[in-house]
Amino acid sequence: MIKIKDLVPNSRPREHALEKGISSLSNIELLALILGSGIKEKSVLDLANEILNMSDSIATLFTKDLSYLKSFKGLSNAKALKLLACFELAKRKDEELNELMNFNKYNPKCFYKEFHSLLSNNKKESLYLIGYKNFKRIKKIFLGDGNNASITYSLKHIITIIKDLNIDLFILIHSHLTINNQPSNNDLISTYELSEECKNLNIIFLDHLIISSNNYFSFKESKLL
Repeated sequence: MIKIKDLVPNSRPREHALEKGISSLSNIELLALILGSGIKEKSVLDLANEILNMSDSIATLFTKDLSYLKSFKGLSNAKALKLLACFELAKRKDEELNELMNFNKYNPKCFYKEFHSLLSNNKKESLYLIGYKNFKRIKKIFLGDGNNASITYSLKHIITIIKDLNIDLFILIHSHLTINNQPSNNDLISTYELSEECKNLNIIFLDHLIISSNNYFSFKESKLL
């Protein structure tokens, strides 16, 4: 049994999250953090590991009900309801984004709402690619960090990712650390070059979004894509 108190401080889920950010935690650590504690014969990490192993995947786990969760020894009503509350919030988030996301009436605001909280606490500019196949999101890919003023990226690397994943439509999203949401000359040039390459490959480069601390810039809305 893995006891939390036996782990070095920065390996404990709570301390790990505080030091390196919540996204650095494994699925087991995230689940353990939500559960909070285990029982005498089963640590919270063991309990989290058991739940995930029995559920096959996070997606499957999120479909489970109260009776399923209570079948695990160590999952009280309070802990099971806490998990169900997390599942329900995730479901409602997806429903909200799906409602906003209609590619016939594309609205970049949905991506601003989704990514602003993710990017707002970063110390460096970050770049993400959101990939779609048959208009269904299949991947959110972190492409890397820049510095506190700019970010550069390899067009070849992006094209390779798109081909490897068989993506037919994608959106680029990157952050600015200030209120300035206007594209730099490098942003304009690289976006244009990537757009031309995608046209040759019959891949839809739908938008490039720049998310600043309080707003966003959309290349599509600005008719630059």
